[in-house]
Amino acid sequence: MDKLRILAVSAHPGDLEILCGGTLAKYTKLGHKVIVAHLLNGNKGHYEMDSKELARVRKEEAENAAQIIGTEILSLGFSDGELFSNLETRKKVIDLIRQVKPDVIITYTPRDICQIPYY
Repeated sequence: MDKLRILAVSAHPGDLEILCGGTLAKYTKLGHKVIVAHLLNGNKGHYEMDSKELARVRKEEAENAAQIIGTEILSLGFSDGELFSNLETRKKVIDLIRQVKPDVIITYTPRDICQIPYY
């Protein structure tokens, strides 16, 4: 069987690892190349930790999970709550896809998780 390049795209570090970590691990175990891309840096949502420290912790957690699962990590680095459906975001996602050249993309359905409105 030919080896696949699989791009898994999520909003936050940790989302994919929770939602489909077993699937990603199975693909890597079968010898496929799996790249995990986080659009956001996970820097918000903690009452005590400042944004910079939280982003660092979330990055470290994602790196640890990637090592266990056997994936590579990429991040677009948007701050939490600052991902918009606009030209800048589209260009960055297109560049990501062109860089990775995936055979398969794993991501959310259009109305999953955040219920992002489409205009």
